[in-house]
Amino acid sequence: MRILASLLLVLALLWRLPATAQAPASGRVVVTYLDSKLLRDNLGGENPRRRVSVYLPAGYDANPGQRYPVLYYLHGFSWSDSLLFHADGLGTLLDQAIAEGQIRPLIVVAPNEQTLFQGSFYTNSATNGPWADFTAKELVSFVDKNFRTLARPSSRGLAGHSMGGNGTLRLAMEYRAPMPLPTL
Repeated sequence: MRILASLLLVLALLWRLPATAQAPASGRVVVTYLDSKLLRDNLGGENPRRRVSVYLPAGYDANPGQRYPVLYYLHGFSWSDSLLFHADGLGTLLDQAIAEGQIRPLIVVAPNEQTLFQGSFYTNSATNGPWADFTAKELVSFVDKNFRTLARPSSRGLAGHSMGGNGTLRLAMEYRAPMPLPTL
C-alpha cells in the first residue's frame, strides 16, 4: 500500500511539472568555397579562393522542390563567416526565429571577406581586388547556381554588422539589382 501511495504521489508531482520546451528544428550550416575569377589577379596577394558559410533551414533536404529567399549577411571588421555561426550563434538564432514564426524559412549566406588587412570593406580596390563586384555579382551568381534560391532580386536581402553594415549601405546604393533595397 505504501508503494502505491508513493507512486501516486510521484505521478501527481510529475503531472504538475511544466512541460519541457522542445528544441526548434535545426537548420544546418554548409561551408563551401568560391574560386573567384574577379579576385584572382589582385595586386595585394589576397587569396581568390573564398570560404562561404551558408545556413540552410530545417526541411531544406526533405523538400527538394522548395526554393527559398536569401539573406546575404556581411560580417564586421576582423570577424569572419565562421565566427558569425560559431561564436555569435547565428544558426541557433535563425532556428529559433523560424520556429517561433518571426521569420519564414530562408537561406542565409555569409561570405568570408576577411583580408590580409582584416577586412575588405566590401569595396572595389585597385590593389586588393574588386570586393564589391565579388559580393554583388559573383557571390550571388554562385549561390543561385548551387542552392535552391528564389533567384530574383525581390527575394534577396542584404544586412551586415559594423564593416558589414557599411558594406550593406554601399552595395545597396551601388547595385540596385541583384542586391535590392530595402536592406536590413
